[in-house]
Amino acid sequence: MTEVRPEGQESIESLIKRFNRKVIASGVIKECRNRQAYEKPSDVKRKEKLLAKSKIRKYQSKMEKVVQFENENKFRKNRTSRNDAPQPKQELMRDPDRVKILIAPLVKEEVPNS
Repeated sequence: MTEVRPEGQESIESLIKRFNRKVIASGVIKECRNRQAYEKPSDVKRKEKLLAKSKIRKYQSKMEKVVQFENENKFRKNRTSRNDAPQPKQELMRDPDRVKILIAPLVKEEVPNS
């Protein structure tokens, strides 16, 4: 159970704010919302898979932006024309095994091949 005690001359408003932050951090409200209606295990798994896929897509697009940024910096350092700037290696970005290795710390479970 979440408990908050006043510290010195703390106002009621700040005490309530601290209490609300602790309740949200403990996950009680989120759990109550999830338990309002029954959710089939297959639906839970489907949501987890969709979430994992979206995390992969988000990370992949972030990596593409990083590669693009690095290439632009190389262009600026070398002072060459844009045609001479190295292009990002798309085969590395699209390799599913590489993405799984890079994403592994972000996803709880292993992402199935799809």
